[in-house]
Amino acid sequence: MHYPKNYEELTTGQYIALANWDGLDFAELLESWSGEDYDLCLRELENLPVDVFDWMDEDIPAKLNAEEIPNKLKIKGEKVKIQKDLAVDLFGKKMYVANIIKAVNLKDTEKDKSLELINNIPLIVAVYLCDKYYPEYSGENVEKLRELLLEMPAREVYPVALFFFRKFKNLMPFKPSSLVSGVSGELEEALNARN
Repeated sequence: MHYPKNYEELTTGQYIALANWDGLDFAELLESWSGEDYDLCLRELENLPVDVFDWMDEDIPAKLNAEEIPNKLKIKGEKVKIQKDLAVDLFGKKMYVANIIKAVNLKDTEKDKSLELINNIPLIVAVYLCDKYYPEYSGENVEKLRELLLEMPAREVYPVALFFFRKFKNLMPFKPSSLVSGVSGELEEALNARN
């Protein structure tokens, strides 16, 4: 059964599952990470060393946050350039992301807003990189790229998402400091809520 043994092995999808996890049922978390049956995960847990998940006590958002935005993201072996000047990108992409962020703002609590942003990390990155990976920008291609991003290491996708969030922070009436800095605030609170 495959599951991450440290934060470097976390895929984007597994990171989202961890952020949304209630912190109580490890078999449920293992099920979401591995795709295996709950009962099989429960049996697997019985034979794991007691410290197997100690790495989850680390400040994962801080470890995933890069000092600088990468110039390229490698998707299925293909290097995709990260465009840093979003002013020259498609207007439709900006509206798509703005609508996601505005929908996030409708959530009741800061924790819910942060979790919703985390849940949308692969979608936002897919919106911006779609026409750089596929020959054309379309909703279908955005969804296909989102699926690929879910399988990629979170340590590669998360910094790109932070870059886009920083560019759009003026659209957010709440200030998700953890998404902007990667080390404190609502995201850390959401991840620590499992303790």
